[in-house]
Amino acid sequence: MAMVGIQSWQEMRRSLKDQGSTIADIKAEFDEYKDRTDNLQKLVAALVGLSSLYAIVLAITGYVNGQNYLRELQGKVDEAEEKLEEAKGKLDKTNAALLDAEKTGEDLQKKFNAFTQVNENLRQLIERVGHAMPDIEPVALTYEGLSSDLRESIYFSEKSLAFAQFISFEADGTLGEGMSRALMALGRFYRARFHSECACAGLKPLPHLGLPRASCTPEQQRVLGLLERAWMYGNMAVERDPTNFSAWTDLEMTQFLLKLPDVDPEEALKKSLALREDQQKARYLMSIVQHSRGDYAAAEVSLTQAMGRKFWETEENLDRQPDLYYNRACARAKLAAGKNLTQTQRLAFLYSAAADLTKGCPKKNDHALKIFDEDCAAGGDLEPVVAQYPKVVAIARERLEGKRPSI
Repeated sequence: MAMVGIQSWQEMRRSLKDQGSTIADIKAEFDEYKDRTDNLQKLVAALVGLSSLYAIVLAITGYVNGQNYLRELQGKVDEAEEKLEEAKGKLDKTNAALLDAEKTGEDLQKKFNAFTQVNENLRQLIERVGHAMPDIEPVALTYEGLSSDLRESIYFSEKSLAFAQFISFEADGTLGEGMSRALMALGRFYRARFHSECACAGLKPLPHLGLPRASCTPEQQRVLGLLERAWMYGNMAVERDPTNFSAWTDLEMTQFLLKLPDVDPEEALKKSLALREDQQKARYLMSIVQHSRGDYAAAEVSLTQAMGRKFWETEENLDRQPDLYYNRACARAKLAAGKNLTQTQRLAFLYSAAADLTKGCPKKNDHALKIFDEDCAAGGDLEPVVAQYPKVVAIARERLEGKRPSI
């Protein structure tokens, strides 16, 4: 409006100058401009009113939309609460069904306590055989040291275990890891009994299933039956739980005795190592298989790798460390006797074998002494070491005899 007024005043002044207008003309012009100003004021007032009306309409529309959204949201909340109540009802029914199932199970156990007894026998079997047959050498002496009561309890538990084969609380029809460990324990028990009865009967070399059965005496066939039973339990143990790496290791120990032409014991050890790479035991047994077939270089590598691991199976076993060094001494002594070696290479093998022998014979051990004397005899594994380092060999023998302090 101010702009319109100013512009009108300027035009009026120009008009007065240019035309020499009279006062009446000026008044008429002024009235005309006044009318224009009034009309412009009315227009502005109308626009302001329309803007206010539009703001009111927007506010009302927003309020209505907000109320609709709140009603829609409340509907969803009500629907969610209904579903929650429905879920709570289903959960209550499920809990009630579980309580009924537990009550039914308790009633069955009261009437037929075989299920509870089988589980208890299974646990006891694992404990009995696990403690009775520790992982030491020779297993034959361990078996012979078992009391008659403990042996009979193992036989009794074996029958319960046979019954448990047909009972399952799991979807896959097995009792899982516990059953596998129990079967492995029984396999170890019968393998130890096999060693013991072979020694008592004076059967050397040990009979094995690779022999034609027609050539076996009745006594050999009876003893072989023990090894067959150990093999059966070993196979059942890995079938029950293929992830039980100890069961694969134990199975190899039986297979090595079997000497079947179509069975390679190394395969079981490879499966054991695939399941538990940081163990020493499987590599130690691998070296025995390799040494037995004359692959002394591979045996030496397996034993060196075993020394680089910390656990015998699942924990350290310092009592088995001398076995690793003793067997590597034998492997290196055999390598020293190999063909196409320079004198330097031969002496290096013999020196390292003598060093391993010192660590492999740390204290009194009657069983180890017997093996040591056989290996030091003519044609034995340690014969080259005896010739090169007689004093080291003599000291090792004295420690095994208990005539020198242990190291």
